[in-house]
Amino acid sequence: MFGSSAAFNMGHFANKKNDQLLANMNNDKAWNQSYRVQQFKDWQKFMNDQTAYAPNGFSLSWAPVNKRVVNYTTSPANNYFWNSLQLDSATIK
Repeated sequence: MFGSSAAFNMGHFANKKNDQLLANMNNDKAWNQSYRVQQFKDWQKFMNDQTAYAPNGFSLSWAPVNKRVVNYTTSPANNYFWNSLQLDSATIK
């Protein structure tokens, strides 16, 4: 997925060192667990240093609700939202 010739390399990141690090993760030496773990760590550090992929969008979904509202949830699993919605006080807090 992250190699130069990978079909799903949507970011089109191509780098010889990256390809070498990926190859090291899957060569014959990679049967040794400590070697393979070190290769993954080296690759992760390299990718963090390169910033090859960065999120292109980030958003927060928030809904301000008064403290006196009870049983309010934004969970999509709540099929009975309106049935359970209540106010616990007539005065604004």
